[in-house]
Amino acid sequence: MDVSRYILLLALMEKVSTGKDVAYLVSNERIVAKGVKGDKAYEEPIVNMLHNHSSPKGMIVASYIPTDMCLGLLWQKGLQQVIYVENFVAKTISLKDDVISDPVLLEVDEDASFDIASRIEGKNWRALKLKLNTFPTTQSLFNQWRNLLNDPQTQRSLKAEAIYVSRRCNNIYKKRVSKKAEINMLTRISTSIPMQPGNDDTEQEKKDRVWMKIAYALAAAALPDHRTKLEEDKKPSLLPHGHNVAAIMVSPTDLILGWGVNIKDLNGCFHAETSMILAYLAKNNASKLPEGVRIYSTLAPCHMCAGLITTLGVNIPVVVGHMDPRIKDSTLDKKKNGSIQRMTNMMPITEKPVVERFDPRRGPPSPSEHAVWVKKFLIEKGQFPTAADWLASEHTKAEEEKKKGIGVTTFLRTAPPKQLFSYNLTSLQELLDACVGDPGENKILKRGIDLIEKIKTSGLIR
Repeated sequence: MDVSRYILLLALMEKVSTGKDVAYLVSNERIVAKGVKGDKAYEEPIVNMLHNHSSPKGMIVASYIPTDMCLGLLWQKGLQQVIYVENFVAKTISLKDDVISDPVLLEVDEDASFDIASRIEGKNWRALKLKLNTFPTTQSLFNQWRNLLNDPQTQRSLKAEAIYVSRRCNNIYKKRVSKKAEINMLTRISTSIPMQPGNDDTEQEKKDRVWMKIAYALAAAALPDHRTKLEEDKKPSLLPHGHNVAAIMVSPTDLILGWGVNIKDLNGCFHAETSMILAYLAKNNASKLPEGVRIYSTLAPCHMCAGLITTLGVNIPVVVGHMDPRIKDSTLDKKKNGSIQRMTNMMPITEKPVVERFDPRRGPPSPSEHAVWVKKFLIEKGQFPTAADWLASEHTKAEEEKKKGIGVTTFLRTAPPKQLFSYNLTSLQELLDACVGDPGENKILKRGIDLIEKIKTSGLIR
C-alpha cells in the first residue's frame, strides 16, 4: 500500500461514517485541512475548503469525482494534483502549465509504500497483513479492509497511525463562504439591483452589443481608485480592490439578475463571475443558475469561473469582451453542459484610436512608451493601430511577463487602464439621450445606467 491510496481509503471511511463526501488537503503526508459536503449543491468538499483556505499547499485527496467547479478552484489556488476514487479505482488529475489534464489511473508509488500494520494478533496474521496492504476493488472488500483497520487486534504502524490521527485536524470547512465580511459583501452586491419595469424587444446581436457596453461601463465605474484597500479585521464599505474585470448576468427577457467585479482582496476566489453568481445564489436561496440566462464578461472566464458556470448552469452563452491567452481549453471552450463562450462583435474601444493621432513626419508630441510603440507600429504597418492591435500587443508583452511570474493580465491592473474603458456612465447616458438605438436597445441602456447609479448610491463605489 502506498501513502496516497491509504489516505484515499481513509477519506472513503469518513464518507461511510458521516454519509457525506470529504476532501483532504495533504501536505508532508499529513492531513492539514478538510472540506465536507455542504447543504447546497454547489458546496462540494473541495470547493468549501479552497474557498476558505487562503494559501493551501500540497495535494487534494477526495472521496468523489471532482466537478469542473472543483477543478477550476484547484487551478485558481495553484494546486497541481487531485487524487480521487471512482468505483474503487484510484485516479488522478494534474494541473500544470495552466492546463487541467484528463483523468488517468493513479500509479503505484513504490517509494511511498509502507506497512499499515506493525502487528496483527492471530495465527493467520500474514494473510491479514497482506489484505490490509492491498487496495480493495469492491464494496465488500472495502468493508473487510475497514473492519480490519479498526480491529483491536490490529496495531497500526507509526506512520499509518500518524496519518490516521491527522484526520482530526481543526481546519474543517463545511460551507463555500463562511466569513461574515464576505457574506455581507455578497449580500450588498445582490441587493443593489434596481427595479426593472417592462420588457424589451430587439435583435439578439443588438442586445449583446448594448450589454457589453454596460459591462465595460461597470468596469470603468468600479476601477480600483473608486474602491478601497481592505484593512485587516475591518469590514469593507466600498468594493475591495481587484483586477479591472466586470460581469453581468441577465434573464431571457433582459432583466438584470446579477453583477460582479473582481474583489480578490476580500477573497482570492472572488473573480467577477464568481462573486456575481455567489451573490445571486445567496439572494435567491438557489443551488443552480436559472434556465435561459446570459452572461456578459469583459474578460473571458478563467478555469475557476468557467467551471462554476458549467457546473451550475446548462446551455449558458457567455459573451466576452476579450480573451485571456493564459486560459486554454476551459470547460466553456469544451462546451460542457451546452454552455459556450463567444467573443463580442464589438471591440471595447470603438470609433476612437487607442492614442491621439500625430503627424508621422514629426513623430509623437512626447516620448512616452505608448507613443513610441504607436510610432513603431505606424512605421512597420503603414497605419495607426486599432484597439485590437493594442490588446494583441499587451497580451504579447504580458506573455513575456508571465515567464517572470508577473502574469498575462498585468495590463488590466494599471491604474486605470483607460484604453479599455471607452464606455462609462456618462457615455451610456449620452447614447440614451441621442436615441440612436431602437426602443429595445434604449430600455437595456436605461437598465444599465440605473444599475451603475444604484451601485453608487449603495455606497459600493465612489
